[in-house]
Amino acid sequence: MLRQVKVRSFYPLSFGVMLVLFSVGCSGSSGTRSVVVMPEQLQLEGVAWTKQVWDEKLDQQLAAYFSTRPQVAENPGLRGQPVCYVNGSTKRIYWVKAVEQSCQWVLLEFKGSRAGPLVEGVGEPFLEIETEGTV
Repeated sequence: MLRQVKVRSFYPLSFGVMLVLFSVGCSGSSGTRSVVVMPEQLQLEGVAWTKQVWDEKLDQQLAAYFSTRPQVAENPGLRGQPVCYVNGSTKRIYWVKAVEQSCQWVLLEFKGSRAGPLVEGVGEPFLEIETEGTV
C-alpha cells in the first residue's frame, strides 16, 4: 500500500535541487558549518516578536502568496526552512542563512492576510552565529 506524502506546494522543484546543492556547498573544507541562532524572541524597534511553531496554516498562507507571484518564488534568498515571528496579527517570515561570520535574510511580512514586499538584509536581527561539528 502506498503512503500519501504531503508536499509543500509553494516550493518549485528547482528549490529542492538548489537546497541540496546549497547544503553540500555550505560545508567548508574544515568539516564544520555555521548556523544562525534563531532566538525565541526578537526585540525590533521596541516591538517584541515571538517565534511561532511552523504549522499548516503558514504553509497555506505562503502557498497562496507564491501562487500569485511565481517570479518571487525563484528568489535565491528563499532557500531553506522559513521561520515565523508573530506580534499580534502581524507575522514576519524569515529565510536566514549563515554567510561567513554574519547572515543574510529575506523577510516577508503579513498584516492579517495582506503581504508586504520582500525585504532583504544582512546581520541584525540575527547576530548570533554558531559553528556545528562535522557535517
